Amino acid sequence: MIAAAAARAPGTWGELVQGTVGGVDALITCPVNLHAIAVARLGSADRWQGPAGRPRTLRALAGIPGGGQVRIRSPLRPGAGMASSTADLCAAMAAASALIGLPKTPEELFDRCRRLEPTDGLMFPGIALVDHVHGSRVELLGPPPPLGIIGVDAGGVVETGGFNGRADLKEANRRKEPAVREALTTAITAVAAGDAAALATAATLSARVHQAILPNPLWERAAALAPACGALGVNIAHSGTVVGFLFDLNRTDMVEEAHWLGPRLGLPVRLLKLISGGITIHKRG
Repeated sequence: MIAAAAARAPGTWGELVQGTVGGVDALITCPVNLHAIAVARLGSADRWQGPAGRPRTLRALAGIPGGGQVRIRSPLRPGAGMASSTADLCAAMAAASALIGLPKTPEELFDRCRRLEPTDGLMFPGIALVDHVHGSRVELLGPPPPLGIIGVDAGGVVETGGFNGRADLKEANRRKEPAVREALTTAITAVAAGDAAALATAATLSARVHQAILPNPLWERAAALAPACGALGVNIAHSGTVVGFLFDLNRTDMVEEAHWLGPRLGLPVRLLKLISGGITIHKRG
């Protein structure tokens, strides 16, 4: 008998591209090597209990038969654009469903998350392009190019639901559609070719035009420092606070660049890398 099941879901460092094309929402994931981990154990209750302060997680678990306890550990800061909520939801649902022998597919996880809130596509393998609001589009673009990220967090909180509910968002997205269309096309081709430089170019374009919608206080400094440290470009959280300096992992000493960038930004930096999305499950007898 399985005593427990654990599931690991990657967080993100913002997005590579986000906006609309023809009024349809589009987001290209930026999964990184930071993970939320959920552990599920069966119990005598007829419902699942989860961590305090995570009401959406409890709502997600309510759709899974049986009952028990789910605990979550996560390094992902809420409200920063690290997909903390999506990672929590996916890890919790994946662990509970695996424990009762009814594992959920990435498509099922995406659909359930999206019904609760706008969601990242981190549950899909590789790099994914999704309609994060209505779910009308899901494309698996391929494995991640060798992209390193030096991440910095501007601080503060952006609530995803509130951002996506802004009355002016539709029109603001419409105005930047030509640039987003270009960024999406470039990014799709870059992932298929394993081209880290082209992917960084697409991410930088998406980040730059998004400043008219949600300015990041670090953007101007980041955009100015990126060429000086040899970064290929810069990405952001489009509904969050984090910024990433993007490098070719095969040509860069990430530690050296982090030592150079940290003092100039006046903030702590994190060494990260772009990874494949997807949920990993472990069962314990």
